[in-house]
Amino acid sequence: AWIEQRIDIRPLTVLPLNDIRTDDGQIIPLHGVLYVPPRSIISIQEYGDVAVYVRHMLITERERDLLPSWARFVNGIIDCPLLNPTASREALRRDDIYDAVQTALGKALLAHFEALAEDAPFDWQAIVRAHNDLIKGWSVRALELFTRVADLVSFKTSRGELTIPEYLHENPGRIFYYENEDGVTQALALFEARRLAVVDARWFADTAFLKRYGEVYGVPVEELTPAASYLFTPVIDAEQQWQPVVDACKAEGFPVRLMAYEPEHLPIILLYPPGAERARRAKQHMDEGRFVGPIRSLVRDHMKRQQVDDTVLRGILHLNARNPLLRRIRDMGPENPSFSALIRILIANARMFAGQNLSAQDAIVCFEQINSSLAHIAG
Repeated sequence: AWIEQRIDIRPLTVLPLNDIRTDDGQIIPLHGVLYVPPRSIISIQEYGDVAVYVRHMLITERERDLLPSWARFVNGIIDCPLLNPTASREALRRDDIYDAVQTALGKALLAHFEALAEDAPFDWQAIVRAHNDLIKGWSVRALELFTRVADLVSFKTSRGELTIPEYLHENPGRIFYYENEDGVTQALALFEARRLAVVDARWFADTAFLKRYGEVYGVPVEELTPAASYLFTPVIDAEQQWQPVVDACKAEGFPVRLMAYEPEHLPIILLYPPGAERARRAKQHMDEGRFVGPIRSLVRDHMKRQQVDDTVLRGILHLNARNPLLRRIRDMGPENPSFSALIRILIANARMFAGQNLSAQDAIVCFEQINSSLAHIAG
């Protein structure tokens, strides 16, 4: 009732505090409550604020270190006569009593959360869901909290909002994620065609949480890679049959691989190695003279170490030997007047679908290439 009257919220749970007995048998008087508000805001200003009184005198309303670092979603009010104010009486001294109270509050919170998880699991789940992103961020640093929330926090995925157990029901044995938007559209298409769900880990602390989950529970965690070998089957026997199509694609300035992959309706996709978009921007800035002096040398050396070449910047065309349209174009042969125009249209579509390494000028070129090729086909 006091919390509701003071800050106009109804807390999700309230933990009354009792006197503390230290390891050496000392009794530290402690009164007050800790509580979990109904929501939190992810920001650098997120703290587990505690109002602290010493002998009924208010010292601070925002003591930000008395709770354990992982308890940023918890607030409270306490009165402890043995805590020592600073000379200004506006803060607390960090001494043995302070450390003992901090340790005791952490243990009390964990015991309270354990009791909720066992006796009131829906209440505990409501707390975790209400502070989902914040709890993910801080629990990565605290194993004692991590193991209590690992199967309750949720993630945005290509199949909607899922907890990790729900995700693993869709993808037994492995977690796939992405944290970079470059080329993600076609990557998701490739993974969905294999009925593989993917976690959108662009949000606060998601990647770190997934990796920690993999370490703790032995589940492989893998970043989404469109060119992953298990998505493609090399086509060897029919290479000569496809040679005119391969040559026509190479004539447009791209390296080419002949593969079979799902979804079958994608005739050609353009795949870039990881970091290609960053490499393109770095090269562009180098060419425009934006980097000078030592910075230019650093960037040039980095690009050399990363082996940034035309393959990285242009990507590799993957021809889908299962695609009916591409097979039909192959059977038409280069002597057909529409053959080259159709190949150029498919390449332009692949560049647009890739969604990366494409400037506004490149997009215009792709549209012009499609239009001119269609004009050629239409006579």
